[in-house]
Amino acid sequence: MDKALYKNVANSTAHRVSREGIAMHVLANPVLANDLITLALDVNDKNHFKACWILEIVLEKNILLISERLNDFCTTFLLWTNQSALRSVAKICLFCATSYEER
Repeated sequence: MDKALYKNVANSTAHRVSREGIAMHVLANPVLANDLITLALDVNDKNHFKACWILEIVLEKNILLISERLNDFCTTFLLWTNQSALRSVAKICLFCATSYEER
């Protein structure tokens, strides 16, 4: 896990500007996407819902960044209980379905 990314996620807020800044950093450095996905999937981490918020923005711009972890994402569905995370997860599902439909 990239420590700087984790710190940025932990310090982020629900404000769009806060989330977008981190999302743009991940999009500029796609190697960080895997760490962001890992954090979003870790429902035991107190910041996982913030990672979901940011991941939503990242995947809205580049859905292919989840392609190698899509199975992990899908098997985590039943584990998410945080309402903030669920909204973002639902939108990510929408992006995946729309992307699939366009192919």
